[in-house]
Amino acid sequence: MLLSVAIALAPGSLSEVLDECLRRARTRVVFARAPSFPLAAFLLELQRANPNVVFIDLTSPDFEELISQIRGVCSAEVIVVNLTAPPDSIIAAMRAGASDFVTPPVEQSLAAALRRVESRRLQCGNPDSRCLGILSAQGGSGGTTVACHLAAALQRVTEKSILLADLDFGAGDVGFRMEVTGPYTILDAVNNAQRLDFSYWKGLVGNCGPRLDVIPAPRGLVTADSFDHDAVRGVIGFLKSIYDWLIVDLGRGPNVVTLSLLPEMQEILLVTTPELPALHRTKCLVQELEREGFGAARLHIVLTKTPRSSEFSADELQRVLGADICCQLPNQFADLHRAYTERKLVAPDSVLGKQFTHFARKVAGIPDEGDRSHRSLFRRAAALGWGRA
Repeated sequence: MLLSVAIALAPGSLSEVLDECLRRARTRVVFARAPSFPLAAFLLELQRANPNVVFIDLTSPDFEELISQIRGVCSAEVIVVNLTAPPDSIIAAMRAGASDFVTPPVEQSLAAALRRVESRRLQCGNPDSRCLGILSAQGGSGGTTVACHLAAALQRVTEKSILLADLDFGAGDVGFRMEVTGPYTILDAVNNAQRLDFSYWKGLVGNCGPRLDVIPAPRGLVTADSFDHDAVRGVIGFLKSIYDWLIVDLGRGPNVVTLSLLPEMQEILLVTTPELPALHRTKCLVQELEREGFGAARLHIVLTKTPRSSEFSADELQRVLGADICCQLPNQFADLHRAYTERKLVAPDSVLGKQFTHFARKVAGIPDEGDRSHRSLFRRAAALGWGRA
C-alpha cells in the first residue's frame, strides 16, 4: 500500500532522518511543514494534501490540541515521534487521538508503525476508493483507448494513486499500449489470491508514473472456467484498499466475467461509436445492465469517433439509448495512429489529449478553470439516490 504521509515537524535533524526513512519505506511525502499557531493556515494546507498519515513531534507545543485539530480536518492517522519526551506524553497523545508512535531506533520503529497502519487500512478498506469499469459496446469502439488515456489524465489532474487494470481476458492490450513489459498479469494475482498482500502485489504490477500503476491482462486464450471468478472479485476488493482510483478495462461485453464483477464497480462507462449497428448494440447493453441491477445512475456512455456534424443530437441519442452521454470524443485517428506507432499515448496538448484531460477532471469532480457548474460522475450518481457499492 503506497501511503501518502505528512511530516509536521520543525526543520532539523529529526525531520531529515524521518524524511529519509519514509522515502526508503516506499511512502509518498505530500506535505512537510512545521505546525504554526494559530493553526488555521497550517490545517488548510494539510487538508488539501489529504495524507494517510501525519507525523508530529511530542515536543511540539500544545501537541494534544494539535492532534485533535488534525483529526478534525482529515481522516489521516496521527503518529507521534518521541525521542526525548517523557513516557506519560505518549499516553496523553494516544488519549488525544494519536494511533501510533515512533521511538528509537527510528527506522525499525517507523517500519513497524507503517505496517500497522497498512494492516488497519486493509481491514477497513479505503472508503474513498473509486472503481470505474470501462466496457466496450463492440470491438473497435475504443474502450481500451479510453481506459488508458483516462487513467493517464487522472494521474495528471489529481494527487491520487491510480491503478489501470486490464480484465479483458479475450483481447486485452493495455500492457502493450502502456509499455508494461513485465511477465506478470492480473491472473497471477487471481491465482495467488490467498497469499496476496501489498508486498506481493508490488512485485506483480508495472509502474507508468509517480501515481500510476498498470496490471496487464494475460496473454493468449483464457477461458471463463480456467480461473475462480470469486477470486477476481476478491482481488478487486483488495486493490480498492490500496488505490484511490481503479480504472478497469472490462473488454467487450458484458460477459460472464463482467457480470460477476458488477457489484465491485461503482460506475461503468459504456464506450460506443455513432454508427447505427453500434448504437443498437449499446441500447441492448444498457437494457441488459439494467436487468442486472446496474441502472442509469451508475451507467454513462462515452461516444467515440464522433464526426463534426451528426443528424442526431446528444439529447436525442440519450433518449433513444436510455443513458446519459457523459463524453463525446472526436475522430482523431491520425493522432492516435501516430502516437501508437511511437509507443506513446496522445500528447496532453493535442486536441484529443485536451479532451481526455477535460473528461478526467469531470470524472474526478475537478472544475475546469472558471467553470464551477459540473460535478463528478460519482457525485451526480449519489445525487440521483445511488449509494456506494
